[in-house]
Amino acid sequence: MWYGIYMEKKLIQLGLMLVSFTLMVQPLGIPIYTYVPEGPPDVTFVSYFSSVPPTEYLNFSPIFIAIMSIIVIVRVAISLIVNYRKGSEVDNPGRVTMVCLILCLLATLASWGFFSGISIVGGIVFSLHAAALICDLMTRRGYLYN
Repeated sequence: MWYGIYMEKKLIQLGLMLVSFTLMVQPLGIPIYTYVPEGPPDVTFVSYFSSVPPTEYLNFSPIFIAIMSIIVIVRVAISLIVNYRKGSEVDNPGRVTMVCLILCLLATLASWGFFSGISIVGGIVFSLHAAALICDLMTRRGYLYN
């Protein structure tokens, strides 16, 4: 019974990460403020995969979050494939996905704090990463046996 619960949680986690990835590809993720002497600052939005924030504004967190998200997607997909082939034996997911998701959440908070780069897409990506982390924590062996 718990094998089915494990697979459902991993599929939900993979779905959350794929939705997060599609939002990160869109050019509405990271706001970049350009301050002008007169009037309000100009705001332009770029994708998480854009080279503008790291090269011009030294904000490396969007590309870091994107790379960590790709690692999580690949790791969860590999875990699903291995578990589907094994049948009832569950592959230990390790701590790679948990650590990558925690680093994504911390990098998002750091980016918001240092660069005031809060956007709706960034908030949705943050909440999807938090939900994926909760799904990852729920698939741990101690939680499934209780």
